[in-house]
Amino acid sequence: MSVSSEFIDILAAVGQVERNYEMQPLSTEISPDDDMIVADADWEREKSHYFSVGANALEIILEAMILCRVAKFESILDVPSGFGRVTRHLRAAFPDATLYASDLYQNRIDFCAQALGAKPVKSKEDFAQIVYPTGFDLIWCGSLLTHLAASEFQSALDLFSRSLNPDGVAIVTLHGRHSPYFHHNKCKYLPDGSFALAERGFRKAGFGYADYNMPRVYSEQKAYGISLSAPSYVLKCLEKDESLRVKAYVERHWDDHQDVVIFQKTPINL
Repeated sequence: MSVSSEFIDILAAVGQVERNYEMQPLSTEISPDDDMIVADADWEREKSHYFSVGANALEIILEAMILCRVAKFESILDVPSGFGRVTRHLRAAFPDATLYASDLYQNRIDFCAQALGAKPVKSKEDFAQIVYPTGFDLIWCGSLLTHLAASEFQSALDLFSRSLNPDGVAIVTLHGRHSPYFHHNKCKYLPDGSFALAERGFRKAGFGYADYNMPRVYSEQKAYGISLSAPSYVLKCLEKDESLRVKAYVERHWDDHQDVVIFQKTPINL
């Protein structure tokens, strides 16, 4: 007995993506408005971490290709793209793919278009109103559901499901069981009083949310804060959608901090 030829082919395809990534120049241009990097801190350390988080996203995507038995992605969505922390790595790894960057803030998608060659897509706060210009073979969603209240959390998952091409893959990051420890021992998401509201909901029902209450900073959003979601809660959100198969849930998998769920647009009963 030996492993299947399909599996060998997938490993070869993933190896080719990694070689593309090593051979393609990675854009190192960082927007002065990028809020994912702290300009007044130790710049070299901040920059190193900034690029490592994007590279880690690519590692997760390569793992998903193997899990989902997908050899290539022709259309890719990065949402929310921000100023391209992950988008630049997607461009280098998948140079022939059509790459879309979506965000609520115009200056972010403009940067991704100009600096990284992505197609800009202005997002909307109401996910039910979003219709993308195409379906996607890959959706990367880094640190969005980590900031949404319960109704928007579910609505975002529904959007990704209906926006995937057949056998398309979605990868979504989350604040899971490690996040309360992270807040209390490493770096505070919110003032303790506000965070306690989210933590109480999380301990009681598997999901909690507390708003930032910073409308001037997050001007395109009526509600935006910190959400905590247990793995069981996330899986319950997904398991009622029979057009999907949940391929993996991995804790502390992105930046040793956020959980990752991977699901594929392959009907569970097909």
